[in-house]
Amino acid sequence: MTAHAAEARQDRRLPTSLSDLGWSSAEMPTPAGRPTVYETGPREGSKVLLLHGIGGGGAAYLWKLLGPILAGHRLIAPSFVG
Repeated sequence: MTAHAAEARQDRRLPTSLSDLGWSSAEMPTPAGRPTVYETGPREGSKVLLLHGIGGGGAAYLWKLLGPILAGHRLIAPSFVG
């Protein structure tokens, strides 16, 4: 594979995390642990809380798709276990 072909292939990779899409993250201390909370969008935007059920990996992919649809809102997605 040529260097150009490898570079083109790498450009088509999907982001693997919300951080890859510019979402910020922070730990949120709770009595049950320290889950990560992801956020994106303007701080002054209307807040939208994104919750998921079992299978957080699939939910993270869904949030990636919803980000552009909900542009202008402050999206908050806590990553709880289960």
